[in-house]
Amino acid sequence: MTRVSSHIRVVALAACLGAVLAPARSFAQRADSSTEAAARTYNVGIVRADGVLIPFAQFDQGTWRPFWTGVSHSFSPEIPLTLRDVDRDWWRREPPALDWTLWRAEGPLALKASAPRVVSTPCSTEVGLATDLKPAGILPPPHQVPYPKAGLATTALVQFEPIAEVLRNDTDWMRVQRALEDQEFRNAENRALADMHWNHPVEPRLRDRAPIDLQAVWHVTDSRFFYFEAMRRYPDRNPPKGKPPCELVTYVAGYFWEAPSERLRPVSVSALISYCHMERASFLWPLGVIRESARQFWVFQSAGWTGEVYGVTELVPSKGFIRPQLWHVAGRCR
Repeated sequence: MTRVSSHIRVVALAACLGAVLAPARSFAQRADSSTEAAARTYNVGIVRADGVLIPFAQFDQGTWRPFWTGVSHSFSPEIPLTLRDVDRDWWRREPPALDWTLWRAEGPLALKASAPRVVSTPCSTEVGLATDLKPAGILPPPHQVPYPKAGLATTALVQFEPIAEVLRNDTDWMRVQRALEDQEFRNAENRALADMHWNHPVEPRLRDRAPIDLQAVWHVTDSRFFYFEAMRRYPDRNPPKGKPPCELVTYVAGYFWEAPSERLRPVSVSALISYCHMERASFLWPLGVIRESARQFWVFQSAGWTGEVYGVTELVPSKGFIRPQLWHVAGRCR
């Protein structure tokens, strides 16, 4: 395994420790009709492996809204000492949400929030909520970023489904690999070069010969979408004197949508061109799907060395497009 690949797998594994994936199956604990679902309001958060809950979104009658504003880029943030000290605006002027359900592949687990708790995020701090979740195994240091997550939590019962990782020997993995090799990797790299106004030191015909290392593919059975992360590495033939070689890397990520013709079409695919340290790269860890009537929302963490974001995106399988609903910046290095 090369140095670049090792670094990337460390980031990806750090994001997923404490979360368990299983073959996709849903927990059908939901509203009984679309009318009732449209009238539902509940909060959504992410639970760290140490049991601290970070609320970040609210589903409010079909619309996603920011919830809780405990992130701070100050070295001396104002920290509420008790639940009574939490600003009412953080709760959207509602009573404190203390009863939560943690959604795991093996089944839901009731959680009780008890008090504010400050945690570290990249170059930042965030105020979360301590819960009665008992951590499993030995926890990493509190300043590790991104910190391992235990899963997604909500204040209402929802129809939840894990987002399954496609295995390397699976037919869908091979289809994504072929789609990237056909042209999409090259197209994404060329778009990034044009945006940078930069000439790549490796000529196009040699870049096309470099193998595409498909890192991960994620899929929900009826979504017709495949999220992927892949990269190409190019040798550093002229490293600075006294310095070890540092490969130039193109990292491409985004979605493929399976059209009615069964062809995979790119959706929101982008590229990052960087040297081997990959300090600006972010890697996705999907927390699961929440279904509301006919709508499906993918909830995920996107994190790397210098930032951590929690997001909600609606995927529309019938039309082949995605609607970003909400982004919560948990931490960012400026």
